[in-house]
Amino acid sequence: MAVGFQRRRDTAGVTVDSSLSADNLDFVFGATQWSGSLTTTAYFGELGFPITENLQLNLAVRYEDFDELDENTTDPKVTLLWQPSDSVSMRASWGSSFRVPTLVQTSGFLTTVANQADIVGGTTYKPSITNGNPNLKPEEADTWNIGVSWQPQDGALAGLSLDLDYWEYEYTDIITRESGAQLLAADNAALQAYVDANAGASYIDAVNAGVGNREQIIRNSQAVMLRILPNFANAQSADASGVDLNASYSFDTDWGDWRVGLQAAYFNEYEVTQANGSVTDAVGSYNFSNTVEIGRAHV
Repeated sequence: MAVGFQRRRDTAGVTVDSSLSADNLDFVFGATQWSGSLTTTAYFGELGFPITENLQLNLAVRYEDFDELDENTTDPKVTLLWQPSDSVSMRASWGSSFRVPTLVQTSGFLTTVANQADIVGGTTYKPSITNGNPNLKPEEADTWNIGVSWQPQDGALAGLSLDLDYWEYEYTDIITRESGAQLLAADNAALQAYVDANAGASYIDAVNAGVGNREQIIRNSQAVMLRILPNFANAQSADASGVDLNASYSFDTDWGDWRVGLQAAYFNEYEVTQANGSVTDAVGSYNFSNTVEIGRAHV
């Protein structure tokens, strides 16, 4: 049995000069001075049970409380390890995991510049500016994994190591930054629809009429897009599954010890549920307009 307690405090801040704070730059527009902190209290424990000589059960749990976010999370994990022989082991695990937003995402300021296609101003580099969202919740995932390992102990194959795993992850409340390209495309479509529906109307007329996303797509008096204001949000969910393979072979020679290896991953599923409820099968797709970028983590 192992138990533990942790108390940590993260702080961050950025100081900018007068040109940035006055929004006086042509390319990135400007920036805001900011500071933030996050205080976390954690309790965790793990129990190992040798059910038989070759079968072991492990139970783990972690509780974390985030003061400034006014959020907490409890995440368990259960694992089984079976070793029928010295060279073969089989494992299975289930658990939940979490990821809290960064201080930039809750308290900070982020500017990125990308080539944007505006229906009025054409394609040009424009900034996307985002302020931190203090109401973000931790991102969560339910995970399970089954795998087998083979390491021959003698004979011609001694030195070989094979690991094969199948995994599935279900993510909820994914912390994401809205896609500036998607926001601009939707605004362009709304302006075009207004012009098409009103004979003689211009894009300037559409903007003056309040058509489109006037809070996040900032345009000048000529309706040319100046900047985009995407938000940080807990906006989406995703289901992912796949297979991982790790293989290596170790051997000795008169010139030293050698190891050669091969790693491969196969994505079986990567379904993203957007904020509007639509589901996208993103396996094999470039992640440009999809704001979900998922990783894998355990308790």
